[in-house]
Amino acid sequence: MHINIEKYIEIPFVNGGRDFSGCDCFGLISLIYANELGIKLFDYKISCEEASRISGEMERQKVSWEALEEAKAPCILTVRMDADPSFTNHIGFVFKPGCFIHTTKTMGVSINRYDSPLWKRKISGFYIPR
Repeated sequence: MHINIEKYIEIPFVNGGRDFSGCDCFGLISLIYANELGIKLFDYKISCEEASRISGEMERQKVSWEALEEAKAPCILTVRMDADPSFTNHIGFVFKPGCFIHTTKTMGVSINRYDSPLWKRKISGFYIPR
């Protein structure tokens, strides 16, 4: 399956954004799932500044996701971005082996390697929505 990931690179970061005019991390993943895979994910409206609320909502929603032992494209990647390792408060999309796309307020949309030392220690799981 080929996913045209390039068209998502120029989307600006917008807190609470859910479309091509601007997205936060969950908005970007929702947009990719809807446009590329035809899957509508749950939605929530929580500011990207509220790590503990995001973490709680993601934990509740994981009940409807199938956990994977390792990444398998396409899938969701969850990340602990804050110093508190109990908060899973960031999400990305694995689109090919070794690579994921995500967006942050400081960097905007970027593609990174999930097996790099920086990201590997922050990843809290890989999932496929059911």
